[in-house]
Amino acid sequence: MLLHRPDLAACLQSSTIITDSNIVTACFRCQGLLELVRELKSVSQCSFVTIPSVEFEYNRGANSLKTYNENQEFFNNLIDGIDPMMFMKKLDAFPVVMSKLNAGNPSYTDFLLIACLYFYRDSGLVYLMTADLKAFPSFYDREYLVTIEEDKSQQVRNIGLYRFNVDNYAKAAKSIIDAEK
Repeated sequence: MLLHRPDLAACLQSSTIITDSNIVTACFRCQGLLELVRELKSVSQCSFVTIPSVEFEYNRGANSLKTYNENQEFFNNLIDGIDPMMFMKKLDAFPVVMSKLNAGNPSYTDFLLIACLYFYRDSGLVYLMTADLKAFPSFYDREYLVTIEEDKSQQVRNIGLYRFNVDNYAKAAKSIIDAEK
């Protein structure tokens, strides 16, 4: 089962979608989500990208070389590119703001995904796709929601597509900077 707004493919036309490891796993477990991602790639010309730690998270736990290679092949067919995160030194105050606002989330991978969305905030239609709906601070707007039911477990999951909200970030950063004075 897969539920989403009927015009999702049109809304995401030519978008870059930064992908969390839980989305790769969800695609493996839900044929409907995999088909949606394929549609977004082929019909809407969306590009699915991620970061090295997501690739690691997806592949960890493989109990054999064969399983690892199968997982990596699935990953490579889903993900169009991996951002090496060379921009991290250019983020100035962002890590400080995030350490204050998102202190309850100890995941380094989540921090890096959030940093990608922040860094590419002026690059057009860039979204973060994740099933971790509570891991991100308030200055990320969930613009779209997809609900899936995993094929075997029948577990229902919600997946969000988030964008960076410049105004909300500026307010949050200002409050942190003002508190430091």
